[in-house]
Parts: sequence; C-alpha cells; structure tokens
Amino acid sequence: MNLMSLTAVELGKKIKSGEVKVVDAVQDALYKIEAVEKDINSYVTVYEKERVLKNAEEIQEKIDAGELTGPLAGVPVAIKDNMCTKGNLTTCSSKILGNFYPIYSAEAVVNLEKVVRTDTVVKETLVRDTVMKETVVHDTVRIETPVTLQEANQLIGEGKDISGMTISTFGKAVTFDLDKSVIKPQSYQYLDTLAAMLISTNMHCEVRGHTDNSGTNWHNARLSKDRAVAVVQYLKRKGVNPAKLTYSSYGSTRPVATNDTEEGRSQNRRVEFVITK
Repeated sequence: MNLMSLTAVELGKKIKSGEVKVVDAVQDALYKIEAVEKDINSYVTVYEKERVLKNAEEIQEKIDAGELTGPLAGVPVAIKDNMCTKGNLTTCSSKILGNFYPIYSAEAVVNLEKVVRTDTVVKETLVRDTVMKETVVHDTVRIETPVTLQEANQLIGEGKDISGMTISTFGKAVTFDLDKSVIKPQSYQYLDTLAAMLISTNMHCEVRGHTDNSGTNWHNARLSKDRAVAVVQYLKRKGVNPAKLTYSSYGSTRPVATNDTEEGRSQNRRVEFVITK
C-alpha cells in the first residue's frame, strides 16, 4: 500500500485502527521525500531519520495507550518554512534567518497539534498528495470546517476544547441590510446565545466580517470592518468582557460560495466567530 497516496484523514483512520503503524507512515514519507527531492528541491529542512523514527515510536506508544486520540495522531505533516515551530530551524527560505530557532510555535502549528491530541469535529476534506516545505508530502488541509453555534455549544457541553474553531452564521443567522452595518433585529436571539456562551466560559472570540463582491475592494473592506465592529459592540452591551473580543475584516477576499448568484452572495455576506482561546 502506498501510504502517501492517502489523504491525511484517511491515513489517520488507518493508524487509529491499527492497520498502519506510525513508523511505517514516517518511513514511507521519508522514502517519498528522498525519491523526489533531488528533482524538485522543495524542502528547506528534513529532520534526521533517527529523530523522526524515535518520535514515531513514542507517538505509537501514546496512541496505543489512548493518550492520543485525535484524527491526525501519528500522521506525518509538512509545515511551511515561514511558520515558526518551537525549537526547530525556521528560515523562511532566507539566509538572514539561516540560524533561527524560534522559542514559540505559530498559532496554526499549535492548532494542528490540538487536532493530533484530541477528537475534534472533522469534515473530511480530501487532499491530493503533494510535496510541501519541511517533513512530508500532504498538502495543507483545513481540518476543521466551520461549525454552527448549536454544534459549538454541544461540544462545550461534552467537555471538548473548541479553541481554534470557527463558528459560522453561514450568511443567515446574523444579517444586515444591503450595504449597511446595522444588525437586523432577527439576529438578536443568535447573538444573545453567543454572548451567553462567552460569558459562561473563559473563551475569547475574534469576530470576522465578510462581504460579497458587489462593491470595490476598499468599500468591501470598510463595510466588513463596520459589520464586525457592530457585532462586537452588541456583544459588549450584552455583558461580554471586552477583553475577550477582537475583530478583523476580510471584505470579499474569502468567499464561501459563488458570487454569481444571489444565494451565493447572501452566504458570502456573513460574520464568523473564531474561538481564539
């Protein structure tokens, strides 16, 4: 079996079931890297074989003991060399950073580690086999697709850590008039539920505003910011600690549907909530 022809999620399932050992997955990845690297010269750093095989054995022991239960436990991954990985050479392909060993890991790396450690709501996003920077041959995969507020509350009730998850309104729960940043009254109940969740937990939230592509880039960026700010202000009025809230705006740069139809544009005019911690 060519393990590197599997998606990250598929390989994780085989490791979890015991069909594949972590050492076998790592060896397959290293073999693939060795086979293609001389032609494509894609990797900045490949960890020493002895080191990664030793890590693989330790990870396998933790999986067998039930200490690692996440969907990507044991799956070799590639990290782009512009993302800090604590204690490991990270150069951004620059000679200036040729000896840089960061003292922290990037948020994306931290979130990936969380998926390895614990079970998470996973929408299986199949990814093609492709070579990236550093240690293996799976393309970057977005493990967690947006969840609803109801799903987030259910996970919290089950004692799950939802840090890093995106709670999406899918363009419906929090709505605005066309080209306006005033929240419609039918959105209040949803936002009240979100406020109650933030008040009753220690979670922090980043509010992200998005638009369709109807206006200019500048206009959409300003409108998405105004909408995100409006939501933040509403949550503050409902008693959420301001220190728990931040916001960002993306204009029309991150559509979740086509902008060629009204239905698609309505889905892109949305607010999302990212649980930052």
